[in-house]
Amino acid sequence: MFHEGNIMHASTDNVSPWPRINLMFVYNSVENTPEDKPFGAETPRPEFLRGTDFTPL
Repeated sequence: MFHEGNIMHASTDNVSPWPRINLMFVYNSVENTPEDKPFGAETPRPEFLRGTDFTPL
């Protein structure tokens, strides 16, 4: 199932024997590069959780 992550939604309890997995991918324009200082945190996330190469493809 695919849907926009910013749309409010809900689902019932998981009744299957398999766990649910959620993945959210966020795409930004190369002009919208993040600032060096993280928003709402003291230190940036580790490199394996974020990308710092903003070179256009």
